[in-house]
Amino acid sequence: PQLPHGHMALPSFWKVVEDSLQQSGAQLRAFCQAFETVAPSPGTQALTPAEERKVLSLVSKHGPDKLYQVTSNTSGSR
Repeated sequence: PQLPHGHMALPSFWKVVEDSLQQSGAQLRAFCQAFETVAPSPGTQALTPAEERKVLSLVSKHGPDKLYQVTSNTSGSR
């Protein structure tokens, strides 16, 4: 089957491609904005007193440069 733009002049074809990409880009931007509205990125969460004591204990034992907060899934090995 022949595509509808099979007999188009080259400049017209590239115009169709450009328009399609601009439309897809606009749709993607709108989707990203909607997604951010529905599921905002996680912010800082307050620690419970027990969690705060644990963090302070770890910092005093190992130092602040050895303590990391994991904010996403991790994989791999040491």
